[in-house]
Amino acid sequence: MGDYAGAMVGCALRRIEQWADGETRDIHAEMMRITAEIAAESLFGAEVGARAELIGDWMAVLQQTAMKRFNSVMPLADWLPTPSHLRALVLIARLNRVVYGFINARRANPGEPGQHSDLLSALLHAQDEDDGQGMSNRQLRDEVLTLFLAGHDTTALALTFTLMLLSQNPLVELRLADEVAALGGSPPTLDDRPRLAFTERTVLEGMRLYPPAWALSRTAIEDCEIGSYRIPAGDQVIALPWVVHRDPRFYADPLRFNPDRWEGDFARSLPRHAYFPFGGGPRICAGSTFAMTEAVLLLAALIQRYRFTLAPGQRLELQPAITLRPKSGLRMVVRRR
Repeated sequence: MGDYAGAMVGCALRRIEQWADGETRDIHAEMMRITAEIAAESLFGAEVGARAELIGDWMAVLQQTAMKRFNSVMPLADWLPTPSHLRALVLIARLNRVVYGFINARRANPGEPGQHSDLLSALLHAQDEDDGQGMSNRQLRDEVLTLFLAGHDTTALALTFTLMLLSQNPLVELRLADEVAALGGSPPTLDDRPRLAFTERTVLEGMRLYPPAWALSRTAIEDCEIGSYRIPAGDQVIALPWVVHRDPRFYADPLRFNPDRWEGDFARSLPRHAYFPFGGGPRICAGSTFAMTEAVLLLAALIQRYRFTLAPGQRLELQPAITLRPKSGLRMVVRRR
């Protein structure tokens, strides 16, 4: 995490230093670009550069396509050459070119085991316990694509919604700015995490109200019973963080943005899975530590340098796809501190 944290903050600073004082930016698009660059550099030792914004656009279209299919009463076969299927195939091919580019570049220069600190190096050197075989390019593609897409979309959304909530709660934003100012103007580092307690509580509260993974599904592998409900094997059960995180049984004044609710032992006092932005159980998000470190350090770096206010007339319209997204972006005015 020490190596990753430096790359996280460095990527963010390079991007936000390009912002002009007082201009309006689509903060969701900006966060997507920053976190895509972080995922590529930290996880794969690669650079995406200008492609970061394109990748975010491709993902948005693919999510919409997947959700339309999921919600369809009679989904069409994948092989039918409908406009949406053809568009999805083109975008998947583009994503494949990016990801196979990561893989081929590292295969050409793999180094020794442990030489590189990124995740792709670890995957390349991994061997099957039974036959000693490494991963095929297809297996690597599946792993890398999952980690790359899941590793930046959700964190970008968490930051986007948290910045929106801060703009609507100036007293919270002021406390956060004071905490970050205590760092003395230096970019936040992993060693600063203990000094960013309120920043972390702010991220936790932002994900409570606007969980990027707003719905999670599990498939029953055998017949079971949950409460008084019988779940046959093969059925899907969908759990909704969006609903549970706003339940007044667990959260006093649940619609209020209140980072202080996370002080002390509040998290331990909650029933199991009353708060689950990263899922839970054996399939809990493998990147939760990475994501929380990234979100806290990036939020500190952003607030250290800028104030964020919603652009005039900006209204949030949510698009619940695979992740919870602002349907038309989120325009905010950025002002230097």
